[in-house]
Amino acid sequence: SSLVPSNGDSAAAAAAYATHWDDLLVAEHREMKEELRDRRKTWSRRRLESSGLSLFGAHAEPESELYGEKIVRVVKPGETRLQDRFNRGDVLLLTPDGGGRDPIPSECLVIDVGKDWITAGVGPSWPQGLWKTRKAAPGAYAVRLDRTAPQAPLTAQRSALDLVRKGKAGEAAKSLADLFGNVPTSPRSKEIEENVHRALDEATEMTSFLPNQSQKDAISWALQHQVSLIRGPPGTGKTRVAALLVSTALKLPAQGAGSDNGTTQKARVLAVTHSNGAADVLLEALLQMGVPAVRLDRPASVSANVQ
Repeated sequence: SSLVPSNGDSAAAAAAYATHWDDLLVAEHREMKEELRDRRKTWSRRRLESSGLSLFGAHAEPESELYGEKIVRVVKPGETRLQDRFNRGDVLLLTPDGGGRDPIPSECLVIDVGKDWITAGVGPSWPQGLWKTRKAAPGAYAVRLDRTAPQAPLTAQRSALDLVRKGKAGEAAKSLADLFGNVPTSPRSKEIEENVHRALDEATEMTSFLPNQSQKDAISWALQHQVSLIRGPPGTGKTRVAALLVSTALKLPAQGAGSDNGTTQKARVLAVTHSNGAADVLLEALLQMGVPAVRLDRPASVSANVQ
């Protein structure tokens, strides 16, 4: 069934749209939070660090302040490859690790990453005791970093959806409701379904990545619908699924008319990410799968690994 009523009532459509996506956001946030908590409980420190879920043995220093946002510099002596495990835009939890009682964690946003350091915005307040420790013994403010289910984006997204629900988002509310409400819930035709499965099998044969059934279903669903959402906690293969999805899309029969001489058009895919780091990771996955890809941005923003 459709996500919104079909009676043309834009207010009801907007409310149904907002409620549906609000439920999805909350469920995704809860699942990610539980998954990360379970991994921190069961995985060794070495595994947590190597997978980019945590960083231990680091210390923090006040770096600067920009428009009221406090920025700290986290350094781990002896580390040489932090930039391979963390990216700009990552949301982490910074927790004092000095052995005191009830440390207060701070959600922070990674601004930049080097070989052995990370700069991150921690909000309008400095972490508890940071300046006091710095004055007494510079470099002694021990911290740990952990990936977290980010609260700030969830709050912002839910607030935006609430505006849509109340009809205060103008024409955007109706447009979004129409867009997501008209997504078909079954394959549009048997032919499309068969083409997608055939293209997916062909793309899989050309890579060492062997998707599980859930990942295959996600790719198949996405390529048979106008809009889709593939979600999962860190480490579940979303980047490789995205790369395989692109590879599969490129192997589908061309849509639309060809040129005047009867030749068919080659498919092209535009992939957009939320950060430079994410774009680099996706590009690397595409190149590993043999997908011809071009990265667009300022050269200084592109990782040396994919230049």
